[in-house]
Amino acid sequence: MAEGPIEVGLAQTGVDPHLGFDELIDFYGSDIPDSRRFMDSAPLREAVRLAREGRWDAAVPVFRDEAARQPDWDVPHVWLAGYLADVQGRSREAITLCRNAAAQCRSKGSLLSKAGEWALLGGEVPESVHLLALSLTTHGRRPDRDHIAQLSALAYLGEIFDSYVWAMGMLRTGRNSRDSGTPPPTPGDWVAALRGLDRLPTRLQGIRDGLIRAYTAAEGNRERLAAVMNISRSAARHRHVRVTRHAPNAWEQWAGSRPSRP
Repeated sequence: MAEGPIEVGLAQTGVDPHLGFDELIDFYGSDIPDSRRFMDSAPLREAVRLAREGRWDAAVPVFRDEAARQPDWDVPHVWLAGYLADVQGRSREAITLCRNAAAQCRSKGSLLSKAGEWALLGGEVPESVHLLALSLTTHGRRPDRDHIAQLSALAYLGEIFDSYVWAMGMLRTGRNSRDSGTPPPTPGDWVAALRGLDRLPTRLQGIRDGLIRAYTAAEGNRERLAAVMNISRSAARHRHVRVTRHAPNAWEQWAGSRPSRP
């Protein structure tokens, strides 16, 4: 395994962290078609093989050299960032590398989406949603209706994930990570955590009911429904009847609704 830091300076571009969303879209620009494939590059092909075998000490220098030789190609940057985040646990440096590299690479979406993923796993929910939104806009246009629906779902997922991480963190450490100095949680903090988590069951129920209704409309059989949900056939029949004999409730409508075009 490679030791020591990777030089992130390969992709230094001076991205201003205070830029607004529209300014960042203009800064990053749009994806440009890129026909290069790592399988067509003997050095990268070998480096990927070594990385997948866990031989990062040999793979990292190749990725670094290729990133310097072809700074507008996202592939070596993605692998270097993956090493930082997934192998060495240096997610913040990986995010910085991806953000800087995206400004000069022809294909930007993969870099920004990976940065968003690492930000989400690190509990940086607003930054994660911001980065993933940027990854969608690099296709060369503002998000269309489907993209807006994806962003809405992502924002909700990030919010729920953040609630879980915050609540579990307080239970495990006895500290409130959201307040300066991480003081012990107050009664209000415990109530806020409960309120945040209590919103999840009704929404999951709405999604599940919507899926059962859609499965039924597609003429799916109850036996398969029972097997998938790991319940008896009689229980599957009961759920099927409960869902389909009534119009969708508010949460089922929420699960299947699309936001209107801005």
